[in-house]
Amino acid sequence: MSLRSTSWLAIDGDRRLGPVARVGYLAGNALRNALSRAPGGLALERFAGAATPADEAAPSPSRLLCERHLASIGLEGFAAAAGGLRMHEMGCGSGRAGRLASAAAGAPIRYRGFDVARRAAWDEPMPGASMAVFDGEDFAGTIAPDDNFFFSQSAAEHIPGDLAYFEAVAKACARAPGPTLQVHYLPAATCLRLYLFHGLRQYPAAALRRIAALQAPDARSAAVALGGPACADVHWRWITLPMIRRRPDRRAADPRGYARELAAAIASDASAPPGKAMFWAFVVRRGLDRHPARDHAT
Repeated sequence: MSLRSTSWLAIDGDRRLGPVARVGYLAGNALRNALSRAPGGLALERFAGAATPADEAAPSPSRLLCERHLASIGLEGFAAAAGGLRMHEMGCGSGRAGRLASAAAGAPIRYRGFDVARRAAWDEPMPGASMAVFDGEDFAGTIAPDDNFFFSQSAAEHIPGDLAYFEAVAKACARAPGPTLQVHYLPAATCLRLYLFHGLRQYPAAALRRIAALQAPDARSAAVALGGPACADVHWRWITLPMIRRRPDRRAADPRGYARELAAAIASDASAPPGKAMFWAFVVRRGLDRHPARDHAT
């Protein structure tokens, strides 16, 4: 398996770490993130379509923003231009993203998901869906010739050779005779302090530039900022700090208060510079003369 990665640091925060490794993980990622902020020629945009109030069942700020972004990118128009939506998800979990994509497309889709472990939800998939266990060794082997929508949600940071995954997808899109769309939701540098020992890496702007360099010359790549300092502060106070103090997540105790603060934070971050992202939507479009799947970005 190729271990080509967007990061030189190989400490896995998902594993049990000793004191030295824990310090190395935090310090190494902090240094890498600080040295990798420059986006180069990569377009940075901001998602400005998430200002509707959060409800009392609101998930974490990043999850809410990712799902709102997915609903906004014009999957219905893309499906019409591409002759249907044929979705490939790496790190599919329960397969929830397939249901969200189908709802956004306004029609049934073909959905294939892959993950390292089977989930109980796979026993009752939505129509047109299939899920399979994948060992992470042959990303290209999971891709069907007619897949046209490649998706990952908070999965790439857990893949040791993440560049091998992104390269396999880029090559498949370059070969495709019709339009293709990629949407990858990735933790920005600020997530190091919010999620602490989680995955192998975060994605500062320079790491996204390396992924963009893998794409076909006629593909259009953009990094869309989701959230910013205000959303990060909400996550820190409501989720991370209680975890550090070994106390319950505050959201369950005061869901209304959390929903109010999250809605205010989302509104505040709408005017934050894209470089202050809490999370990224890395979007790559290819084969569309016109771009019906357009983000609400500024």
